[in-house]
Amino acid sequence: MGALFKNTNIKSFSIHFLLVSFVLAGLLISVVHMHIQSINKAFIKQNIGVIGTIVKEYPELEGQLVRNYIKGYEDNYIYGKEILEKYSYNENLKLNKNNILGSLYQDYFSYCAGILCILVLLLYILSLLYFNTLFIRIRQFQHAAQKIVEGDFSQSFDDSKEGDLYILGHQFNQMSMRLKENLEELRKERNRLKDIISDITHQLKTPLASLIMFNELMMQDLDMNKEERAQFLSISKNQLDRIEWLIKSLLKMARFEAGVVVFSKQETSIYNTITASLEGIHMAAELKGISIKICGKKEAKIAHDTDWTAEALSNILKNSVEHCSQNGEINISYEETPLSLQITILDNGAGIKRTELPRIFDRFYKGQSSTNPMSIGIGLYIAKTIIEAQDGSIAVESKEGIGTKFIITFLKTVI
Repeated sequence: MGALFKNTNIKSFSIHFLLVSFVLAGLLISVVHMHIQSINKAFIKQNIGVIGTIVKEYPELEGQLVRNYIKGYEDNYIYGKEILEKYSYNENLKLNKNNILGSLYQDYFSYCAGILCILVLLLYILSLLYFNTLFIRIRQFQHAAQKIVEGDFSQSFDDSKEGDLYILGHQFNQMSMRLKENLEELRKERNRLKDIISDITHQLKTPLASLIMFNELMMQDLDMNKEERAQFLSISKNQLDRIEWLIKSLLKMARFEAGVVVFSKQETSIYNTITASLEGIHMAAELKGISIKICGKKEAKIAHDTDWTAEALSNILKNSVEHCSQNGEINISYEETPLSLQITILDNGAGIKRTELPRIFDRFYKGQSSTNPMSIGIGLYIAKTIIEAQDGSIAVESKEGIGTKFIITFLKTVI
């Protein structure tokens, strides 16, 4: 009940109701007082008329009659009652048969009924005004809700005052804003899904077309010699390997896009994680004569997911190996501070063009200098996603013909 009277509309209605009630109560009291005065005057006039009639005939009774009306009537009440009983005039006489009181009563009843009607009418009008205000507000909410259903989020309500309707207006504004943001996010998600499907289709189309063509050639040319057939099978195997690599990479990417990857962060040595990231690229580096050096204190630790961080570093290192020339160098260094741990991967490869730097972490983006047929352009995208999901950051600096430097920073305390 207390919460009800905190509503500004209920407060306003109650104040107006009380004001109207007080005014009409005062009016009713005035009417009652006026009619009581009228009754008093009527009885006095009647008594004066009775005394005048009797004293006129019997002047000697003047003193006795006056005492009866001024000091009391108890002494002569029984005698007078017996006389008037002959004419059916007693305490049980009905009001409408009492000439004086009957007319006064009718007037009094008419006034009271009129005042009561005015009271009911005013309260009815007051209630209509407040209900009309409430219904106007409800219709405004209804109209705004319909606009939102139609995709129009421009409707808003004043929420600068107190009261339930203003609180409702504030909540409606919040709901409208959230719905707009969610729809924008859904629209972006739909476009992102459309792009993913388009990119996957594009990536799968080339190796599948090659496999279909090689398969048709071998089926049509039954007299194909063993060397040609072996060559086609070798090329087909390479395409199948590419499809397998593509599917694995796409599955990883899809897991991140869906937000289902759970990171198990533990305070462990970053040196061991870097060492683990090199396992998958040692052979490719040795084939190109690339030397890889690690510099940093082995006891340096940071809270991170070892497997996923190794995956991210491995993707960055694969990019460095791909762009390094024969007998190139890759230097991995890391430094621990009280606030963070920073990893730097520096190569002396071909470098990246200034115009390409802003896009190298985009999904399915391949630089113009990429020569790896297995590259599909999501390695750096996955690396960036893994690092940022662990409250880290990654930056890149590069100069054409000199090399590229990746800088990875993990904060020890998230600010």
